[in-house]
Amino acid sequence: MRKHILFYTSDETFTVLLKKAVRTLSVHLESFGPTTCFNMAQLALLRSADLLLLDLEGLPEVVFEQLSADIDRPPVLIFTDHYTVQQYRKALALQPRCFLTKTAPALQIRQAIELELMAPAGNNAPVPFAPDPKSKPGSRVYIKTGKLLKALEAEGITFVFSENQSCYIRYNQQIHATNYTITELEEQLSPVLVRVHRSFLVNPLHISVVFPKRNQIEVEDTLIPIGDTYRESFLNRLRLL
Repeated sequence: MRKHILFYTSDETFTVLLKKAVRTLSVHLESFGPTTCFNMAQLALLRSADLLLLDLEGLPEVVFEQLSADIDRPPVLIFTDHYTVQQYRKALALQPRCFLTKTAPALQIRQAIELELMAPAGNNAPVPFAPDPKSKPGSRVYIKTGKLLKALEAEGITFVFSENQSCYIRYNQQIHATNYTITELEEQLSPVLVRVHRSFLVNPLHISVVFPKRNQIEVEDTLIPIGDTYRESFLNRLRLL
C-alpha cells in the first residue's frame, strides 16, 4: 500500500525538487497549500496522511499555530530557506522529525523521507538536524538493504562504481548494492568523493597511487580508470609537493 505524503509550499522550484526526490518511492505526494487557515475538511485530510513536508517560510502563522496544537497530525519534516538556530527553535513547536534546507540534494531528501516512513509507529522524538555531507564530510549516508537502511560513514567509502545499469559502493572492503544512479550519488557524496570516470567516484583519502601516464588510480587493491572528461579536474585537485 502506498504511503500518503502531504506537502505545504508556495515555492514552485521546491515543489519540483520534492517530486524528483520521491519519484522512485511507493508514495502518493499531494499538496495541501497554500492556505491561510485550515477548515475541517483540510484537517481531516491532514490527519489521514502518513507524513507532512512543510516549507517553514511559506507557512502562515495561523496555520503554524494550528499544526503546533494538533496532536493528531502525522510526523513532520521541516524545510527552510535559512538554516539557522533561530529557525530551528521556531520549528521545535512542530516537533519535527527532520530539519533540512530547501536546497538539499534530492537524494538527501529522499533518504530523510524513507527513514521516517520506515520508523516504528509512535516514535515521535524530534531529530535536531539532518546531516549535510557538503558542509560536514564525516556525515552518515544510508543505503537501502532489503527493508532496512544501513548507515555508512561517508569518509569510509573508498569508491563507487556503476555496472550493468546498477550502482555499487565499496565500503570496508565490502560491496553494497544501491538503488541510486552514480549521478545521484555524486551529488549526495560531493565533495567527499570525486568523479574520475563516467562509471567511477573515488574518495581521495583512499587513493594509494596515481598513474598519470596510464590514466589509472589505485584504491586499496583496485585499479580504477581516469576518464578523459574528468582527468584535468581530478589531477588539479591533487596536492603536489
